[in-house]
Amino acid sequence: MNINRIQKETLGEFFVDMSKIVLTIFVISGLIPAAKIPLTFMFSGFLAGVTLPVVGIAILKGAE
Repeated sequence: MNINRIQKETLGEFFVDMSKIVLTIFVISGLIPAAKIPLTFMFSGFLAGVTLPVVGIAILKGAE
């Protein structure tokens, strides 16, 4: 039971950390127009950046 809680906390933190990385890449790619990143890719990156922390926080809340 205790191990399961620790795994959920680690997974939740992982999702939150991943969202920070994704959002950082998204912001940097947005600042570089020369990168010519397709709009669909940018949108999916933004969507992932919004979804990951929500999932991570939900897992952390579930671990409590």
